[in-house]
Amino acid sequence: MQTSQRNLYSLSATLHGHQGPAACIALNFDGTLVACGGYQGTSIWHLPTSNYKMEVPTLAGERGMTTALAWMVKRDNADDALAYGTEDGYLVFTEVFCQLLEGGSGTEITSLAYDANSSQLAVGHRSGVIHRFLIDGGMKPRAMKSALLPLHSSQVVSFGHHGSSGPEIWSFGRDSGEIAIIDENAKVLKTHTTGSVIGHAFMCIKDDVLILDDVSLGVALYKISTAARIRTFAVPGDTRRCRNIAIHDQGTAILSGSDHGVVYVFDRRTGDVKDQIPVGGDWVQSLSSVDIEGTPTIAVAQSGENVGVNPIQLWTRRASISQREAISTMERIMGMICVVMALSFILQNISPSHFFHLVNGLFGLISSTFRSLLQADDGWAI
Repeated sequence: MQTSQRNLYSLSATLHGHQGPAACIALNFDGTLVACGGYQGTSIWHLPTSNYKMEVPTLAGERGMTTALAWMVKRDNADDALAYGTEDGYLVFTEVFCQLLEGGSGTEITSLAYDANSSQLAVGHRSGVIHRFLIDGGMKPRAMKSALLPLHSSQVVSFGHHGSSGPEIWSFGRDSGEIAIIDENAKVLKTHTTGSVIGHAFMCIKDDVLILDDVSLGVALYKISTAARIRTFAVPGDTRRCRNIAIHDQGTAILSGSDHGVVYVFDRRTGDVKDQIPVGGDWVQSLSSVDIEGTPTIAVAQSGENVGVNPIQLWTRRASISQREAISTMERIMGMICVVMALSFILQNISPSHFFHLVNGLFGLISSTFRSLLQADDGWAI
């Protein structure tokens, strides 16, 4: 089994079928599907069956390579739908909708974001046009107001707080380093200047946390409510290339790609490198992370121009020694409780002559259990 540098992660699956650089990767909300986009179009895999490759929804063809992905789900519909954008400016909903979006010069769709609470989809254009759609029950979009941000060159869009004018869209300009906050009326409510070239961004409204890929330095951690930069996590590298980033493992860790084939896992509180995941020898731009049945999982692939066969790798967090000991301890405690309950039942149904023999056995079991607990390091650290 292939593991990460510090053995915190293991390679759980390799999904074959993708060719060339991975421009974008997205796991769906429950971790049963993963999509990947690139020059060959868009591909989807069904994770419970591991290497089974689902039918490719579309080849790149005249629409250009797939450059952005977003999974969508409705509260009254258990089926997920996939939206993807292309280099030539097409927005596609798994073949039920396809439209060329007007974006002026620079037609590439750079980013998609979906908000389940409002059923809205945000679309970022390289030209600086930010589109907003309302997704109906049939998973078809209805255009809302679009905003034009001159000289913005949107790299990432994300949904922020829900205000009196609907959910905010946060757009992150690549070269300008500007963050623009836009309401449903396409009005720019506020802007922030970061002073950085932004390669990617990830927001967690619940934790009041924003992370940016500062192309020159690494991952920048911000507080959303104050827009204050708290810490920078340095990512080694020889070239200035965009890296996808993500908040991971229930908010305790931060992920970052790199220009040399490694995914870095940072401790969010201390900034220390917790682990390094080896993906290959080339640029790792695209990654995605979700918890699958409580297990933190990462989908990642290489993004270099000269990559040929390029399987999607799934890495999962391994249980730590203390976690394994905690599980074992809890199992022993539950076993002891079952014994006590059984003993209580027996005492009500046996003669007094057997009482002392049962008591001696019970005390022996309890003594043995607690001796093993005292010998276990961090046995209670769940």
